[in-house]
Amino acid sequence: MSQLNFKEIEAYPVDIESFNYNVSDMVNSIYVGPQGELLERIDDFNGKFEANIGVTRSFTLKPGGYDSIKEAYNRWVLRYDLKPRGVSSLFKRISDYGWRASQFKTELLAIEAMMKRLKVSGLKWQDNADDLVVELDKMRENVVNGIEIAKTMYPHVDVKVKILPTEMNRLSLEVRRRNYGRQSFPAIADSDDNATEFILAYYIRIRNAVITTHILNEDETISTYDTPCGDMIVVSGSYLLPMISRNWGREELSSDIASNGHYSFFLDAIYLDPMKINRHPYIGQSTDKYSWDLGGNICSYNICQGNMSADIRSTIINGQVAAHITHIVTWLTNYYVPQTNPLNRIQILRNIGKNKLYNGFAEADSRGDTFSRDVLEHWQDCRLPDFISGAMFEYGTNNLSHYSYSLNRIRVDSVSYCERIYDYLNRIDLNDMPCNECLFQQDCEISQIMFMIFKDNELTVEEEGYIGMFIEWNEYERTRDNGARQMHFAEEAIILAGFYKMMEQYNKVIMKKLPVDPVVAETMAEFFEDSLRENLEVIHDEIMVEEEVPETLTPEQRTIQWASQQGGATNL
Repeated sequence: MSQLNFKEIEAYPVDIESFNYNVSDMVNSIYVGPQGELLERIDDFNGKFEANIGVTRSFTLKPGGYDSIKEAYNRWVLRYDLKPRGVSSLFKRISDYGWRASQFKTELLAIEAMMKRLKVSGLKWQDNADDLVVELDKMRENVVNGIEIAKTMYPHVDVKVKILPTEMNRLSLEVRRRNYGRQSFPAIADSDDNATEFILAYYIRIRNAVITTHILNEDETISTYDTPCGDMIVVSGSYLLPMISRNWGREELSSDIASNGHYSFFLDAIYLDPMKINRHPYIGQSTDKYSWDLGGNICSYNICQGNMSADIRSTIINGQVAAHITHIVTWLTNYYVPQTNPLNRIQILRNIGKNKLYNGFAEADSRGDTFSRDVLEHWQDCRLPDFISGAMFEYGTNNLSHYSYSLNRIRVDSVSYCERIYDYLNRIDLNDMPCNECLFQQDCEISQIMFMIFKDNELTVEEEGYIGMFIEWNEYERTRDNGARQMHFAEEAIILAGFYKMMEQYNKVIMKKLPVDPVVAETMAEFFEDSLRENLEVIHDEIMVEEEVPETLTPEQRTIQWASQQGGATNL
């Protein structure tokens, strides 16, 4: 889990069209032009093998280069620095360190091949700022055109391209040794003046995505099943100057596979799902869509690219915008059986209840296990109240790590917590509830209780009394120190919606302490109206002790505190 501010990247004001920088500073301080990639590779080779080779402006080795290569080979591969243990040990080293010889040879031959290619192509060593301006404008035009093509191909995909300044010293030998391949986005610099490098970043939002599951049957036919799955956001990119150097002087963009060992690139993705109930196959954890809409903290989690890693990486570094968007969309909207080995099985895309859609898929699937997992046999076993309560608590405390001693964690007894819970409750849409797609919906008492708690209309007397049972029970659990949390709003009683046979348990544990015996009441509804409601006022005063309102509170904070003591977000 890493903290990546997706919204900061989306809102960053400098995009590819408005980017403007003193390119002469770039030419004088970094590797750019046809020789840029070559010089970086030579630096890598020298640092890794303790060599000292260089290249002339005509793309040949500088004098003394071959002697330096031989010394590095003796030291790195033949290991003559080790004390011999007999003549045989000298030859044994050659076989023992054969992997070093292979690595040394591969990287050195790649450098030689690159020098030959540059020399044959007729390209000249560049140190002219005007040439960089031409290449930068060419890349800008290429990216803008690529975005327009992608919009035509994928109308449901929004793409923004930002140029982000960073103080990360990409050319530092230590950084290059550690950070080639996929890495986390570095912090955005406060200003361009402090930047040592720039990152070209794609901000991609796939709206109302549909994942297609492709299943290879025994008769070698392929069956497909479509699952709607909401929105996904991807932020990808790479350092700007290596991308320019890779296509320097080319009329057409490079389509070569970019080596994972020589290029740095960035790739993070989140899956927006209300209350974090379902999970995407290739994204470790889902991101609460309600929290996202409310501006909560967002973390990016592990991702799995499968066999698309090379294509995604190469199209980023080559500047192939339309191709990159295509690979991103293909990656996140397709699932293959039996080839795919994801972070989450496709069943987790419908993680709660007995889903009608997936139940139909399971009956049609010849393999029988693609859409089925631990089948929910009884509605009593549903875990949805725990998911909803956990998502509310996570946003209310502003604590994604669930670490109770986190410094940034908001206290449950604070006004800020009440404000955040109030905002979250008003964001909940009953149309997002998985109950709407569950085969048990008609019989499920848990679903009925949750819909009653969250409904917008005014509660009946009986409904108020029923919810009051949950609040009392929660307070009873708090007195027993069973880990129950303080409730400020009636809707927080959702955590107990799955409590089996609440009425019976309530009568056994709570009602026997009240002055009226429920047996004497003609009906439970009459009892709730005549007795329980009167006693709830007394019990409520014991549960929600009125706190003295500090004079420093704003009118809005006073309102929130009043609601937290009187119960119910609808009071506001």
